[in-house]
Parts: sequence; C-alpha cells; structure tokens
Amino acid sequence: MPTDLNSPKGTINRILKREMKKILYELIQQRVHLEAVTLLKETHMDIKEIPFKLDIFDSSYFSRN
Repeated sequence: MPTDLNSPKGTINRILKREMKKILYELIQQRVHLEAVTLLKETHMDIKEIPFKLDIFDSSYFSRN
C-alpha cells in the first residue's frame, strides 16, 4: 500500500486494484454505504437526514437502481 498519499491517483488505483481488487472510488463508496447503514441501524435519524450527515448532496445517491 502506498504510504505517500501524494502519489498520483493512477498509481494509488493501480496498487489498490492489485492488492484489494477495487479502485479508490469503489472503496470510498463502500465506506459511505457502510456508514449510512450503521446510522440507520444505530440512530433515530430519518433516512432523509443521513445524506446531509455524510456530506452527500446528490439526492439520487440513495435511490434504488
């Protein structure tokens, strides 16, 4: 894993893809999803509050596909 986060995004993605089979964007999305699920399960927050808590401003982020 790169210890220098100032590495080019392509370099980081290449290493992540090799080591974890995912690129940085996928790992971030996975983490945001996990955090949203945790907030739904462990708080009394309304589902409409969670995107604001996670700094997600796209209203379709949690929509079904």
